[in-house]
Amino acid sequence: MERARRVVARYGASEVSSEPDACHLNILAALARLPDLQRRAVVLHDVADRTVAEVAAELRVPEGSVRGWLSRARAGLCRSTAYRALLRMAMPTA
Repeated sequence: MERARRVVARYGASEVSSEPDACHLNILAALARLPDLQRRAVVLHDVADRTVAEVAAELRVPEGSVRGWLSRARAGLCRSTAYRALLRMAMPTA
């Protein structure tokens, strides 16, 4: 929830919609294509706002494993056109 508050504060949205749009559905589809441990690591770290140490403790693995999964998951997501479109939307315009 803290991450959602920061996004709203940063991008000036007045409210967070509970209805997913096409972009969000595409992101979910891209996440679903990741291997299970990569998906779990990226969701816990990037969505649930947990530290690498917290993710490692929850998954009962070394922190290095989590870092590797995050790196590979992000690389896989960056190959997704929906994810790239979301990143472009999030980048401030000059």
